[in-house]
Amino acid sequence: MKAAAAEKTSNSDIDDSGLSDTVKNLLKMIREIKKQIAEKQAEMAAVMADRSLSPEQAQAKAASLQSALAGLQSALGTAQASLSKAMKDMSAETAAKTASLAMK
Repeated sequence: MKAAAAEKTSNSDIDDSGLSDTVKNLLKMIREIKKQIAEKQAEMAAVMADRSLSPEQAQAKAASLQSALAGLQSALGTAQASLSKAMKDMSAETAAKTASLAMK
């Protein structure tokens, strides 16, 4: 319940932007993917710092995390490409607002 409320608050700037629902959904998706990438990177740092793991265990976990990161980065690229395509039909002001929201 708290997580849903926090997510609602974190995306309130997008919800209040006046942009189309499609663009809002893309912006939210981009934020979520960026958050997941940051989490995976933190997990990767933790694995690398964990001296209780054998080299083989660390390598296996790192490979799994790298695979997950590659998938997330691919998804982020796809979402950003879709947003870029949607922005082509926007006015300069609306596109600037959208770009600003995408950078957060």
